[in-house]
Amino acid sequence: MLKLILSFFIILACTNNSDASQLPEYPFIHTSGFAYAKVQPDFGEILFEINVIDTDPDVAFNNAAARITDIKTLLAQQNIAENDIVIRDLKRSVSKTDGSQSPSTSLVELSSNIYIKVRDLSHWQAIMLPILKLKNLDKFGTAFDISERGKIELDLAGEAIKDAQRKASSLVNIAGKRLGAVMAISESRIKSLGSSFGVVSENTYSQDGDTRLQTVGEDLLRVPPIKLQATIDVMFELKPKSIK
Repeated sequence: MLKLILSFFIILACTNNSDASQLPEYPFIHTSGFAYAKVQPDFGEILFEINVIDTDPDVAFNNAAARITDIKTLLAQQNIAENDIVIRDLKRSVSKTDGSQSPSTSLVELSSNIYIKVRDLSHWQAIMLPILKLKNLDKFGTAFDISERGKIELDLAGEAIKDAQRKASSLVNIAGKRLGAVMAISESRIKSLGSSFGVVSENTYSQDGDTRLQTVGEDLLRVPPIKLQATIDVMFELKPKSIK
């Protein structure tokens, strides 16, 4: 079900105040149209960190290299291309033990961020499960998106415009008027216009939800749908009903 929020006002052109020259020469109606859809993503991203700590620098390096080899091997088994695997931000740090050991020992820490693009989500669980079982990996996160996002968002914008027009038509019919030509269309809310006339409700311009789903610390094996929505503000000329 579409969530509809309507902002409606009629402004008469014949005014005698000093602001009259800033108003249109005819009354108008302003409506907000909404469209909403849940779409299954068709590609995803996996992000995590390799983190290895050891007192021996060689052991730390060998363990980190082994994890990278394990990751590349299992991804090759799932036909993930090499250019869809990014290993970056390799860091090395040295710290001392807390002093409970005598003499104190140096700890070598190697860390690196791993980014994997999964173009076929039917392989998602087959990729995630073995990765989750590997040692020295943490800070997991996933993100999903839609390759046809632009087209879907454009279609939703069209549906939102139709929604605004339907609502405007119903309202002007009740008011004994008829709908004229479109005067303005905005992908975002026409905020300054409503504010200048003091007709903006308190919750009219709340922030829209983020349309790109990201999960951190959630079910890493799940591929959830992405929520997309469009909000379009439309201004129509308001005319008297035609006399038959």
